[in-house]
Amino acid sequence: MRKIGIMTWEEFEETGLIYHYTRVENLASIFQTGLISRYTEGDDYQTIYEAHYRHRPDHIPKWVDPRRCIFGYMNQKRGPTTVIGIRAEQQIVERTWTALSIFSDWVYGPKEAGYFDTEELSEYYHKVVEPVFSEAYWKLSMSFWKNLRIRHDRLLYNQKYFELLICLEKIEPDLLSLQSLGVEGPDGKIPILRAECPALFEAAEEKFRRGDDAADELRAIREYAIKDTESTTPPDCSNQKGLVGVTLRALC
Repeated sequence: MRKIGIMTWEEFEETGLIYHYTRVENLASIFQTGLISRYTEGDDYQTIYEAHYRHRPDHIPKWVDPRRCIFGYMNQKRGPTTVIGIRAEQQIVERTWTALSIFSDWVYGPKEAGYFDTEELSEYYHKVVEPVFSEAYWKLSMSFWKNLRIRHDRLLYNQKYFELLICLEKIEPDLLSLQSLGVEGPDGKIPILRAECPALFEAAEEKFRRGDDAADELRAIREYAIKDTESTTPPDCSNQKGLVGVTLRALC
């Protein structure tokens, strides 16, 4: 585990988890139905992965399809956001490929900005830009196991640009856990990890799995995170009432 400022990075070797980034409003459906690979025809960013797929070399396994996968990362280096942990069991890692997403970003950024909005530039984009970056994308890609041995994602560029392509249609809820949240603080978002208040994270997760409202637990996690940044002393939980209060007192 690495602590940079108030952000702690948990690594795959320590946890056995692959990390998937999402939004808090997605948690109920994720913990009830699982993570599902979605393909959206015509989506701007999806067209980049369409390009990568078109230029996929023959030596890349046929099951590796960046258009239809669930994205993950080897650590939580992306800051204060909602993170799901995926337990890396055999059926997961055997269908996981590592790629350098910056080659997708370099294509997508100029395209999104409208640099290829004329017919002439659009043709140039498809004939010249796409193949070059797609070739680089695949050249630096590798299997999950190979990357785990050499941790290629630590050697080149910023780690946040290395993505895992989990090429499965669905990951079942029993392989998932809530690992971190980005909560609103006085001066912006604050990251808080499951390890900091595990009982509250477990309580929120259980409510999501049952389809119940977890607003109280999320509110308590936010309060805990804000108090933790304001003081190094534990929060005063003695006057808290109800289930959330009992859980908070247990943490203090």
